[in-house]
Amino acid sequence: MATIATSRGKRLPWRTIVFSILAGLFALLLMADALPGLLQPWVLLSGPEPGYTPELHRWHAVMWGILSGVLFGGSLVSVLWRPCSRPLVMQFVALTGIILFGVGMINRDLAAFILMVVFLLIVAAYPAPRALLDVSRPGPFSRPLLALSLLAAALLAPNAWHNSYWQLIGVGGEHATLYHWAFSAALDAVLVLAGLLTATKRPGWRTLGIMTGLALLYLGVASIALPDHDGSWGMMGGVVSAIGGLAFLTATAWEMRPSALTSGLLAQQTRRVPYGIVLLAVLALAAILVTAIPRWASSGSSHTARIAGQPVVTAQDFTFAPDKMQVQAGETIALSLDNRDGYAHQFDLDALDIHVPMPASQTTLARFRPTQPGTYIFYCVFHTNNATGQGMVGTLIVAP
Repeated sequence: MATIATSRGKRLPWRTIVFSILAGLFALLLMADALPGLLQPWVLLSGPEPGYTPELHRWHAVMWGILSGVLFGGSLVSVLWRPCSRPLVMQFVALTGIILFGVGMINRDLAAFILMVVFLLIVAAYPAPRALLDVSRPGPFSRPLLALSLLAAALLAPNAWHNSYWQLIGVGGEHATLYHWAFSAALDAVLVLAGLLTATKRPGWRTLGIMTGLALLYLGVASIALPDHDGSWGMMGGVVSAIGGLAFLTATAWEMRPSALTSGLLAQQTRRVPYGIVLLAVLALAAILVTAIPRWASSGSSHTARIAGQPVVTAQDFTFAPDKMQVQAGETIALSLDNRDGYAHQFDLDALDIHVPMPASQTTLARFRPTQPGTYIFYCVFHTNNATGQGMVGTLIVAP
């Protein structure tokens, strides 16, 4: 009888069982959806469809893979075993879900609404609901992790602002219609949130710290592999992200060290190491920025290297300026194409069979001779929505 009573006492409560089943299936769905995106820097796994050009979205596919598969789905997987032992991770899952589904509901997507309902059921089934509202800490913040998180916030804030602004004004063609800019801003917020929560060192911080460091490291590698793709952090941003990811992993590992190793003289020496890690990351960032200054200066001066009186079309913030030009029929036009964005564009004028690439942060030249008077549309094939006609579009008037 005692054996039977003991076995009954060890049975999992129904709430834990329901939570594990729902969270496990949901995490499996998220990670299966994210896996193709994580391979996008090196392999394209899908072909073009109406309104979707895979080559344009390689960085955003990686971004979505990290956001939904690694940070969101990975966090859910980590709490399947003994979910009550990692309340911090579940708090992160709940806050991330609010951010993601908040963006998804802007699009009024039925699938996003269904997933949000399932997510709310998972949160409601969490075996320790009061722990989701508990913000108490057993000890002080981790200063190295907090410093790295605040540094990440300072670096990601301008990127989040630009992405939010581009989404609001609807530039970027397919990126705006698919809400890529909004989800990119959400990724910036989630990364900072993960770092700050990890710095609290509440139960579950180790798991969250490892995932945050790996996410920053992978995003850095992906950005280096896709430096000129839309939304990418570029070569320098990728290096900074990779360094930051390594620093965050190192700081997390350092904070996980056994307390028995920090005593006496060894304690005085080892306490300096986390601050050295942060200092190393800051010095590496400063070195990268200093190295980049000549490149920025040279790219800025190249904009003036054009023939006097030569018309110029500037591509900046996913718009052409001017977006209306007038030329004379029969004249040979040498048009300077000045791309001030960190992403590649293209000057397309189908009526005259003109398709001139505009590499990131470079100036190119388009030569053509219109013979027929009329009004023609020029656009960027990468950042114009063919269905709506919105995006990088301008008008060329050929006068008789």
